[in-house]
Amino acid sequence: MEPEVQSKSNPDRIYAYAAIVIAFVQFIIFKYLYPFPNFLPDSYNYIRSALRNMNANLWPVGYSKLISFVGFFNHSDTLLIFVQYFMYIVAALYFFFTFLSIIQCSKWVKIGIFIFLFLNPAFIFISNYISSDIFFTSLSLIWISQLFRIIKTPSTTLLTAHIFILLFAFAVRYNALFYPVISIIVILKTSIPKGSKVFTIITIFLTLVTFAMYTSNENKRIFGTRQFSAFGGWQLASNALTAYEHVENRKQAPEKFAALQAEVNKYLDSVKATANEDAEPKTHYAFYLWEEKAPLQRYSRIVTPTGSKRMATVAPLYKDYGTYLISQHPGAFFNHYLLPNAKQYFLPWPEFLSIYNQGLTTVKSEAVQWFGYKNNNVSTRVAKRTNHLFDYYPILIVCITLLFLGGSILYFTKKWYLFTTTQFRSALLITLLFWITNLFFSVFASPIVLRYQLFNMALAFTFALPLVDFFLRAETPPADISTPPEDAEPDPEKTALQPL
Repeated sequence: MEPEVQSKSNPDRIYAYAAIVIAFVQFIIFKYLYPFPNFLPDSYNYIRSALRNMNANLWPVGYSKLISFVGFFNHSDTLLIFVQYFMYIVAALYFFFTFLSIIQCSKWVKIGIFIFLFLNPAFIFISNYISSDIFFTSLSLIWISQLFRIIKTPSTTLLTAHIFILLFAFAVRYNALFYPVISIIVILKTSIPKGSKVFTIITIFLTLVTFAMYTSNENKRIFGTRQFSAFGGWQLASNALTAYEHVENRKQAPEKFAALQAEVNKYLDSVKATANEDAEPKTHYAFYLWEEKAPLQRYSRIVTPTGSKRMATVAPLYKDYGTYLISQHPGAFFNHYLLPNAKQYFLPWPEFLSIYNQGLTTVKSEAVQWFGYKNNNVSTRVAKRTNHLFDYYPILIVCITLLFLGGSILYFTKKWYLFTTTQFRSALLITLLFWITNLFFSVFASPIVLRYQLFNMALAFTFALPLVDFFLRAETPPADISTPPEDAEPDPEKTALQPL
C-alpha cells in the first residue's frame, strides 16, 4: 500500500521527501542511543513461535511470521527494527496523503498532522519493541485509509487489497475482531454494484472464518484443545477476578469450577488483611493474568505442572469461569473493572514505555538464540533506563479526545459539513464509528495501556486539527467568495476551503 503518487506540480510531495529523510535520521540517532531492542514479556512468546515455526500459539502468530520473514534474510535485531519502523513510515504516508485527498486544509493543519505522525517520539520508541504494537498500528493505518478511499473511488483492486489487510490485521492482533464489521458497513454504503458488494462481503466472511477454523485446528494439534484464542480465556478470567475480589458474599460455585474457586477464595482470604489502598490499580497490568502467586497461575500449575501446553490446557475452563463470575456479579464487574478500564481508555497507563527492557539488563535465552547475541546482556547509551516523557501522554490523549469529540459535535450541530467535501464527512463518520466501537471493545476486552492507543490517538488528532480550523474560521465572513453564475456547478473541493 504505497502512498498516492503526487504529480510534479503538487507541492505536497515535499512531505514525502521530508518524512523519508526524517525517518532515516531518527532511526540512526535512536539506534545509536538504544542499540538493542526493547523486550516485553510478550516478546519471548513471539520469538518462541518464530523459533518453532508455529502456526498457532497463545498470542496471534502474525507478528511471529514477520520475525520469521525478516529472519529468512538476516537475524539481525537492527534489521527487524528497521523493517518495523519503515513499515510504519510507509503506512503513515499512505494515511497522510489519503487524508489530504479528501479535504483541502490549511497549511498549518497539514504541518501539524505531519509532525504528529513523523516526529512523534512514541512511534520510534514503540518500533524498537519486539512486539506486535507498531505492526498492528501500521496495518490499522492502511485499513482505515483504504476505507476512506473506498468511499471516494471504490475499485476491485482496492477491495481485494482491503480483504488481505483485514486478514493480516486479524492474524496480528485479535483487537481487529470488529474491523470487518466496520468494513462491511462502509462497503454497503458505497456506490459499487450490488453484486460486487455481496461478493466482497462474502469473501471477507469466508476468509476470516477459514482463518479462525485453521487456527482452532492448529491449537488442537499443538496443545490438544480446539480453541481460537487460548489467551482469551485467561484474559476473561483475569478481568472477572479483578472485580470479584471486591465481592463480599461469595457464592458456592458449580462443581465444574469448585477446585478453581477454592484456589481463588484461598488467595483472596490471604491478601485481604494486607490490602494496600494506595497500590497501583490492578487493571493497569492485568494482575491476575501474570502474577505467579495469584490463583490463575497457581491452578494452572496444579493441572499441568510443566510444559508449553499449561496455559492452553486450562484456557477453556478459565473462559467459562470468567463468564460465570461476570454473570453472577455484573454490578461488581461494572464498578470495579469496566469503569476503571474506561478511565484508562482516556488516561492510559504508560506501562513499559516508561522504562527500558522492564528495568532489566538481561534478556531470556530465546532472544539470545534468535538474534545471535554473544551473551544475554543488553545495554543503552542513555544515562537512565526510565523515560518520563510518556508520563505526559495521557494528558495529551485527553486533550486530543476533547478536541476531536467537541469538534465533531460542532461539525454536525453547526452544519460545518455544508462547507466540506462529502468524502471528508463520510471519513469523519467512519472515524467516529471506529472510535465508539473501539471504546466498548477495548474497555471490555483487556486492561488498556498507552501502546494500545497509538492508532486511536493518531486518528483522533488527524481529524481534530481540521475541526479546530473550522472552529477558528467559523466567524470569519466569506468575503473572498465570489458569487458563481446561476448555471455553474458547485465545486465541493473549493467549497471545502472557504470559511463559514
